[in-house]
Amino acid sequence: MTHGTAYMTNTLKTLTFILVFTVLALSRPASAAGGNIVGVEKKAFRVVEVDVLKKIKGLRYLRSNESELQLYDPHIKNLGYGYVGVGADQNYTMMAVAQPTHVWLMDYDPWVTRLHFIYRAIFLVSPTALDFVKLWRSRDKVRALLRKHYADTPKRLARMLWIYKRYRTFLRSYLGWSLKRKRSGVGTTWLSNPEYYKRVRALWQQGRIQPLSGDLHGTQVLQGIGRAAKRLKIAIRIVYLSNAEMYLPYSKQFIANMKAMPWDEKSLLVRTVRGKRYVMKSDKWHYNIQPFGRDYLRRLATGHYRRIHSMMKDFDRTPRQTRRTLQRPRGFSRFTRDIVDYGTVLDRMRKHRKHKKPWRRPRKR
Repeated sequence: MTHGTAYMTNTLKTLTFILVFTVLALSRPASAAGGNIVGVEKKAFRVVEVDVLKKIKGLRYLRSNESELQLYDPHIKNLGYGYVGVGADQNYTMMAVAQPTHVWLMDYDPWVTRLHFIYRAIFLVSPTALDFVKLWRSRDKVRALLRKHYADTPKRLARMLWIYKRYRTFLRSYLGWSLKRKRSGVGTTWLSNPEYYKRVRALWQQGRIQPLSGDLHGTQVLQGIGRAAKRLKIAIRIVYLSNAEMYLPYSKQFIANMKAMPWDEKSLLVRTVRGKRYVMKSDKWHYNIQPFGRDYLRRLATGHYRRIHSMMKDFDRTPRQTRRTLQRPRGFSRFTRDIVDYGTVLDRMRKHRKHKKPWRRPRKR
């Protein structure tokens, strides 16, 4: 082998190594391993917009009742990038699976937002999930911890102390249950799976979680999240709405807020829904995912859907064999292009009517 040939061979090997490394790096989800958010990134991440919220008179949902979130795992695993979610701690479990780089937790109830900040203070000093649960039970330690972290905002601190006092016992049993929650010997919650807990804690430590009080039909907060994601040049890979769509119509502002989310081909809409017509798991929820941009936004843009139930009816309009494939395992379903949309059904009906011979009254003999 000549020196020239040897040189070319070594060069090709080096270029091949660099190419493979680059492909692996790009295919790997952007994780929170990048370190703390500081400087320009911190400023870009921050959402300062505020929605006008009415006082809540009904029930408060400071804990999750969706216990089968592992049904989402194969579809959201290692998606990375941006995460937007409503609700309480169920977001932590999905964040741990998806491993996002930036998280915006939004809820209409400011009590839920304040609870996230209480959890944050406990996360920062609790190396393990067991430490977290034990600390939650210690009234004096938690109070002292909250005073240490939020002393510069007395009004906010007072509200957190009040929420902790009111829900300490209520959430103590729930956190204990979450700590033991397993399927086939594997932890399925952010507390029962040590790796999940470690990932969520890292996100809090690095300042990559931002709790916000906002309205899905508001004009500010979701628009602000969309702008923040664009400033960071990341796609929102998961938009988790829990069961909120069951109680809210698809208004023009809601659709505009969804369109404000930057998305890519891997972005998903994640939801739960309940009703007699749905196959549900033991916790009485049906779990569903939908490609965000290329399916959810496309269906919303048709104007044929007013609420989630009208969109879920598309499964009933789809051929049975296709429907069966996309509704497995039990209690779970996923939208694809194979699920017929209502606009297509209307077009078929119009064509059928157009080509159908008009009915005429038979002549009397």
